[in-house]
Formats: sequence, structure tokens, C-alpha cells
Amino acid sequence: MSNFILKSETHSKIANLLCSAYECGFNHVGFSLSDKSKRVMGKILKHINCDHYSRIVYGKLFRMNMLAQADTYPHDNIDIAKEIKNMPDYPAAYWKIENGRLTDDVQAYKSIQCYMYNSYCSKTKNIPLMLVIKEIEQALAAKVISRSDAYGKAAWC
Repeated sequence: MSNFILKSETHSKIANLLCSAYECGFNHVGFSLSDKSKRVMGKILKHINCDHYSRIVYGKLFRMNMLAQADTYPHDNIDIAKEIKNMPDYPAAYWKIENGRLTDDVQAYKSIQCYMYNSYCSKTKNIPLMLVIKEIEQALAAKVISRSDAYGKAAWC
């Protein structure tokens, strides 16, 4: 399989999920960020009006996706600065929320897996935001699995 740049809506949904996990935690997304991830998000978002949180994270997600593309396809001579300048406008896109809770866990998890596949590389793996995304990927995996029928039918010990 080859790498690709994700749709702007997917970047936006992931950005909004990250910001919701940071701002609202368990009450909104069904899991809480570690203190370390909260500090990372706090540094990214400090002194920014909360209305712009997701736009900032959206840009960072797009940039990491582009860095991975350039790393994966070095012979394509991707001009990252130009691509970032021409980044699609931020589309306010969200996963389904009901009663203040994320309900589309499976799609969120699969989209984050897609993002990680297409964005995790030697140039991005140590970026603090990437580590937050990995944490959220693991939290969603646990949430999705624990709600599955197979998990419910499995023996406890």
C-alpha cells in the first residue's frame, strides 16, 4: 500500500477529536488524556482562543502528513512549504456526538489508524503531537474492543 494525503475532512475530524479530548476529556470522548499529553496539547494551544484550537491542530496534522509523504517519496521532491501554503481550508467536520459523547468510535479509530499509517515516519515519530495521537489511537482501540460483541462473550479469565 502507498502513502497518501488524507482528506481535509479527516484531518479536521481528528483535530476536533484531539481538542475535545484535551478540553473535555472523558465526559466527551469516553477517555482521558495522560498528564503528558495534556501538557503537549496545552503548549500547542496556549494563548489561543478556543475557537481556533482545531484550526491550529488541523494545520499541524496536515504538516505531519506532508512530512511523511516527503520522507516516503524523496524522489518526488515535494515542496513542503508550498504544499502547506496551499493547504485546503479548514472544514469544520466532526464525528457523531450524542448526549455529549462520541458515538462513532469505530470510524474515529479507523481514521486515526489511516492517519498513523500515512503520517508516522522517521521525521514525525518524535513530534509530541504524534505521540498524543498514538495515545488516542490506543484509547480508542481499548474502547472499541471492550464494546464489541466478541469481547462481551469472552471469558473474564
